[in-house]
Formats: sequence, structure tokens, C-alpha cells
Amino acid sequence: MQKARRLLSVLLITALLLLLAACGGNSSNYIGKDAARDIALDDAGFPEKYVIQLKVTLEKESPAVYKVYFINAEVQYYYTIDAVNGTILSASTEALF
Repeated sequence: MQKARRLLSVLLITALLLLLAACGGNSSNYIGKDAARDIALDDAGFPEKYVIQLKVTLEKESPAVYKVYFINAEVQYYYTIDAVNGTILSASTEALF
């Protein structure tokens, strides 16, 4: 009986760990920083060569998103892009001057 309980405990812990790993998301399913950058720049309507500063970060909360921030000569752009399907979840701008 003791061995059966121990085995059951080990199986339950293993199942829980596998479930938690699956919930954490699989970064191989993400579109990637380059694609997120391209989506934001395309939406803004200009090529990267007109960008002064560019930053792309991955936030793995649920849902996983890319935060894209860039500046051209006059405007700051902020984008939140779904890391799995590339949908723009939010976009905003702020004039520099």
C-alpha cells in the first residue's frame, strides 16, 4: 500500500509539472522579434531606415505579446502585438515636440 501511494504521488507530481510546462507557452510558436518589428513598421507606414530608435521586447504573460517602441523624427510609436498570431492589440503615438 505504501508503494502504491508513493507511485501515485510521483505520477501526480509529474503530471502537474507537465501541465505547468505546457501552460507556460512555447516560444517556438511565437512570430519572433523581427516579424513583430515589421508588423509595427508596416502599420506606421514607413521603413526602418527612417527610425531613430527601435526596441522590441517579449513579455510572456498570458497572452504573450511583443512590445514594440520606436521613434522617427517627430513621433514616438508604441505597439503591443500578439506573440503567436501577430495581431496588433494596441497602437499609440505621441508627438515629440
